[in-house]
Amino acid sequence: MPTSADWREALSSPTPELLLSMAFDGISLPEVSALEGIPEPVQHHPEGETGIHLRLVMEAAWRLSSSPGARMAALLHDIGKAGTPSTPNHRGHDTLGAAMMPSAFRSSSLPPEHLDLCAAMSAVHQRVHGLSEKTSPKAGLSLLEDLGPAILSGAFAVDLADACEADARGRLGLSDRPYPQAALFKRMCARAVQAGFTGSVRADDGGAEINKMRAAVEAALTGRELEILPPPTIVPLSWVRITNAEEAEKIGGSLGRCISLGFKIPVDGERPSVWMLPHTKEGEPPLAVVAVRYGKIVSVFSKNGEAEWKASVSKAFSELSARVALRKPKEADAAARGGVR
Repeated sequence: MPTSADWREALSSPTPELLLSMAFDGISLPEVSALEGIPEPVQHHPEGETGIHLRLVMEAAWRLSSSPGARMAALLHDIGKAGTPSTPNHRGHDTLGAAMMPSAFRSSSLPPEHLDLCAAMSAVHQRVHGLSEKTSPKAGLSLLEDLGPAILSGAFAVDLADACEADARGRLGLSDRPYPQAALFKRMCARAVQAGFTGSVRADDGGAEINKMRAAVEAALTGRELEILPPPTIVPLSWVRITNAEEAEKIGGSLGRCISLGFKIPVDGERPSVWMLPHTKEGEPPLAVVAVRYGKIVSVFSKNGEAEWKASVSKAFSELSARVALRKPKEADAAARGGVR
């Protein structure tokens, strides 16, 4: 049986013949040998058979890339088709192949450094084939999220794109057909990373990060320049406790809508305490007024529609919430007071 070193040597050979002879010998890599003779739908595969397709794919892989990872991913991308021989178009072979990958690597001593790339290639190669300028930003971002932090490595994205292109060109009479999807995918990964993609997208910020990442994907798909906005400036803000009901009414009224919404909260005893977030500009109404009761913020009235204040007010709310959360009334009041200036 070949060792990992033997596979590495074959992947770096001048031609794909050594790798193919090992993969199709019936012993060294049974997941690939099992593909011999499996029919392919001729509308997508004029060669009509998976074993022939795979040999054509490897010829294309050698022309397109010298990367061992791209070549290994191209070799293994269809191993799931052995489990879907009677299904039209081999539906489901992508996810099946990805699930088979760890076992194939262990049993055949394949170079472990290529496992993640090969599993990803099997899982998403059909979705990469489907990329175009008409792909929705939502679908493009979903693809990137499914690939996760791996795309932060430029080499991973390039290898995956090259392996997908080898698959597309590894078809009888189609070795020179255009494959713009490779450039789209590489650009999509690069633009997402440029916009701050870390492998997943936050869903707890009102959709801000999702929208930013979808804009990056859309820019990549359409070829336009991506506008990267600077991170918001966060101004330090401090909460001030309102000590009497009249002052609460007055400050609440300065926010405009507060009185009409019923912002008439007593401030003594077990009733809620009222806190104000003053504006840093003299003469401006407060940015927010809140009521705190039993360790929770129970009412919020905020004048934070101005874009330059959203991040500052959001951070101030987070800090106040952390101070008062899950505390008894007196403890919550004391904790909140810790931020009084």
